[in-house]
Amino acid sequence: MNARTVLTLGLSALLLNCAATARLAPLSPLAQDIPVPMQQEQMAAAARLAVNQAVGALDYTDLVGKQARVQVAGSFPPSDHELLDFVAAVAESQLAVRGVRIEPKAVPHALLLQNNGPVLQPDFVASLTLDASGVDLTMEPQLTGPIVMMVVGGGTMLLGGTTAVAGLLAFSSAIAAIGGVLGVLGLPLLIIGAIWASVAPNHYIADGRVKLAVTIQPVASMVRAQIHQGEGTNSIRYEPNKAGGLKPRPPPGW
Repeated sequence: MNARTVLTLGLSALLLNCAATARLAPLSPLAQDIPVPMQQEQMAAAARLAVNQAVGALDYTDLVGKQARVQVAGSFPPSDHELLDFVAAVAESQLAVRGVRIEPKAVPHALLLQNNGPVLQPDFVASLTLDASGVDLTMEPQLTGPIVMMVVGGGTMLLGGTTAVAGLLAFSSAIAAIGGVLGVLGLPLLIIGAIWASVAPNHYIADGRVKLAVTIQPVASMVRAQIHQGEGTNSIRYEPNKAGGLKPRPPPGW
């Protein structure tokens, strides 16, 4: 292995180690056939926060040791068997941790009958209703740089015009010339700033949001009715072309 080969391999390793990597995720849940872990994690975190807030606010004085049936319904839910089942599982775990007995999902028929009657009726039903569940997309045009350039350009032109008028009124050709130069310098900045604003990239903020309410519906007389709300959010910011990342594909209609 000669010196040139060693140098080439060394430079290649250095460039590879210095290369930045970025996790990429589509903005639309249907942008790819395979679920993206970032999106799953985002919705899971929002759902857990909402359930923990609502279930944690319940008064467990007459709920501890009782048997509960958990049911979930959603307003325009993304599916009947994914997010809703996940919310139900989180709610069951939170109730169980606080001393509530959870009704089994599937019970053998032999256990349902004792002394010629059902024995596994719940003491109450914990009903969770999802008012909102999904990802809100917000577009943020990156206009700080263009606006600064346009303000500087416009201010320079204004200063140049004022200086030129003052020079003419004072019959000073030198001052008028300085004003004209300032005006000429400010115009390109204003034009460049306007062009920059028209091509500036947009950043997207994806807010995973779950808003729900939990209602305790008594079946036994010793349980009181309750209702509490919970809301959880989890945000991801997508910055196009940063750290070697690709520009995310905006959803249809944007």
